[in-house]
Amino acid sequence: MKRLIQALGHAVGIRFAPDNHVVPVLRLGQFNRVEGPGFFCIIPLIEQSLPAVNTGLRVANLSFREVLSRDKIVFTFYLVVLFAFEPSMLSKEVAAQLVRAPEGLLRSIVEGYASQGLRRLASAFDAEDLCGKSALSNIERDLTRFLRAQLHVLGLVPSKNGGVLIMEIVAPDRFKRTMLNVKRHEAILRMLSKYEDSELIERAVMAEFLTGLEERGGDLTLLSPLDAIYPLCSLTTEKVSGRDVQ
Repeated sequence: MKRLIQALGHAVGIRFAPDNHVVPVLRLGQFNRVEGPGFFCIIPLIEQSLPAVNTGLRVANLSFREVLSRDKIVFTFYLVVLFAFEPSMLSKEVAAQLVRAPEGLLRSIVEGYASQGLRRLASAFDAEDLCGKSALSNIERDLTRFLRAQLHVLGLVPSKNGGVLIMEIVAPDRFKRTMLNVKRHEAILRMLSKYEDSELIERAVMAEFLTGLEERGGDLTLLSPLDAIYPLCSLTTEKVSGRDVQ
């Protein structure tokens, strides 16, 4: 009986779209509108319904390699973008294309814009800052705003709050080692600041700097966090023996 009722309803043009779905409707083969969720009617023989389109929350797990910081250190970002597809907000011309698009295409569009925005935002921070929570929170917030502004015309809407979540950021091993060395240098400098012989301090700082440079084959790029160390004979203007160590 249930199947009979469904068949009769279908014959007279009654259709149904489940929750969080809409159904594209063609009229004489051309896109006309979207209907649903719930029951709706089409004109038999003139109109045709296409498979339902999901308008609920979608989750895109994305990874981006070779994301450069301001000081040219390469990171890998793993993030999640939460977004919905709302074809009802589109013009007919755009909706006619996207309502028939495979699921993977919508994800690819989001991924492309997320890559563009992430790389631009990350390049505003030094590598050391990118390892901190404050910078990542700012990137999450600003990337969400960027995606909402750019994807609106395509009916793709990232969640306003928590639309982008950075799950992990991976730094190069050499950079990690460099940061550990920086902490060691800082500890040495604190110890040296207790001595009165400024020449000894300068020679010790130079020795540490040259050791690090030798370990990296002369590559100064990864020593960028040490920029403050040899010109760290400026010990942030700490007084040693009654004068600045500079």
